[in-house]
Amino acid sequence: KEEENKYSALSIPTIVTEAGYKLSNNFMTGVKINSKATDIVSEIEGISGKDTVSVVDSKGNKYTGIVKTGIKVKVTNREGTTELVLVVKGDTSGDGKVNSLDILQVQKDILGVKMLTGNSFQAADTSGDGKINSLDILQIQKDILGIKKIKQ
Repeated sequence: KEEENKYSALSIPTIVTEAGYKLSNNFMTGVKINSKATDIVSEIEGISGKDTVSVVDSKGNKYTGIVKTGIKVKVTNREGTTELVLVVKGDTSGDGKVNSLDILQVQKDILGVKMLTGNSFQAADTSGDGKINSLDILQIQKDILGIKKIKQ
């Protein structure tokens, strides 16, 4: 009973959005570039309570580094644990940076050479229109050049 009481009665979507993030299916966006995984844990636990959030890499190991597309955020409430996949807009490669590799991957998708799926597709769709096209390349280029940062 004591263990159950430490978890929030709030729904996981409510917890995540009140912490300042966005959810779409099981993808979590709205994370500032160069944030650390520990920042995400602190912000979400500020809403959900202590020991209710963990961040893991693709192999399931605890992750504390700089946020990047593809890491997983596990949030627990009274109903159980939900695993969310983090998406950093523009970071299609999952290295935590927006750079020329990401442009190359978006170009390959547009040309039909290598299609992006899952979290990489979500990261490439910087315009949020559900498609990957030249507008997304332009937004990534502007981000790299420091002209206009991608809205996370």
